[in-house]
Amino acid sequence: MGDYKKIVAIFLILISFQASAQFNFGMRGGLNANKYILENDLTVSENARFGFAGGMFFRVQSKFFTFQPEVMFSQKNGQYSYADFADGVDTLFKNNFNFVDIPFQFGVTIGKTVRLNTGPVFNLLLKEKVNYTIYNSSDPGEVIDDVSNTINVAWQFGVGIEIKAFVFDVHYEYSLNKVMHTFQVPGTPIRLNPEGRNSLWQFTVGFKFLKD
Repeated sequence: MGDYKKIVAIFLILISFQASAQFNFGMRGGLNANKYILENDLTVSENARFGFAGGMFFRVQSKFFTFQPEVMFSQKNGQYSYADFADGVDTLFKNNFNFVDIPFQFGVTIGKTVRLNTGPVFNLLLKEKVNYTIYNSSDPGEVIDDVSNTINVAWQFGVGIEIKAFVFDVHYEYSLNKVMHTFQVPGTPIRLNPEGRNSLWQFTVGFKFLKD
């Protein structure tokens, strides 16, 4: 009998949440600015590189609280240099990584305009390309080994501003795991692992198809 009462209570809570919840969905797109945080002493992170980000979001809101899963295409490009003066090698690497990102954002709203959110992001690799240039050489090359992990996990913090059906978001994303693994530098005996994590700012503009 006690289990029956618990099931009824949970059922009533779900009905109450659904009755008070609002559902909407939309699209957003914009730019990523990614700079690596490196832990290998022989590598140095260079200036941030830009990439496209865009996709769909789905939102459930109950009073002040929101839950927003998303599916995003995300270009996470970055660059870093490697220097080993003992071997006389000084090389610049430019990474071009395409991911499908699946964020799960939990947030609160302040009034009807400002939204604060945070949550995990799962990065699923679609395509990678790594170019390199050895200084004092005019011939760029391409790394043929796999460099990026197939699945990475990150955490996002963000703030959004909503004006009618338009949404403006700024997110900061930091990788919880190291996103690259060891690869061979072509034409050299060097096997390199930058031990890098993404440190990424994302700026997007979007549109809600259903009003709150």
